[in-house]
This record gives sequence, C-alpha cells and structure tokens, in this order.
Amino acid sequence: KQWYQRRVRVDDVTLEFDQQNHVVDVDLYMNPSPYTVSPLSPITKVFTFFRSLGLRHLVVVNNRGEVDGIITRAELQEHNIDRVFREKEQCDLVFGNTATSHAYSIQDPSSRVR
Repeated sequence: KQWYQRRVRVDDVTLEFDQQNHVVDVDLYMNPSPYTVSPLSPITKVFTFFRSLGLRHLVVVNNRGEVDGIITRAELQEHNIDRVFREKEQCDLVFGNTATSHAYSIQDPSSRVR
C-alpha cells in the first residue's frame, strides 16, 4: 500500500496546452485476450473464475462482443454481493420479473475466433 500512497493523483497533474493532445500507448500494459463473462453469468461461476485464476478484474461483454463493464474482485466481497441480491429482489418486486435467467458460460480467451 505504501507504493500507492506515493503515486501522484490525476487531479494533481497539470498539462501544458501543447501536451493535452499527446497519446499514451498502453499496448504494453493491456491484455489483448482477457477472460470475459456475459452479463447473465451466474455469480458462482464468476466467483470461481476469480478464485481459480487469481484475477483482479473480469471484463463483461454482451452477445455482440462489446464491453459492458468490468467486475473487480472487491465487488465480489460478501457485503457487495448481499447488496446486489437485495437490489435485484427489489427490482423483481417492482417490475414483476419472475423469469429465471439463462447464463452464458465464461469464455476462455484461447477459444476465441479472431
């Protein structure tokens, strides 16, 4: 944690006018084939995915392969999971949603067609 405390906050960085259009190449830092899950993946599969692979982040993609969001390991902590289930139950009561969702399986990046 000490390393994080020494980092400069984005709000504290001042750029000159000619620097505001500079580009940073993040190719060296990104994973071109991350593991992904569907928005309808069961929480048990998502949790197992994090635990078995030691992930910190998991990309959520829709059926068109577009990124819908990212799940972090911290979001899978017990108090966050409880909150999500309470919110879902409230939505189901309000909107009368009683259908069970059919989840997609977690996708291994090595099985993707390019």
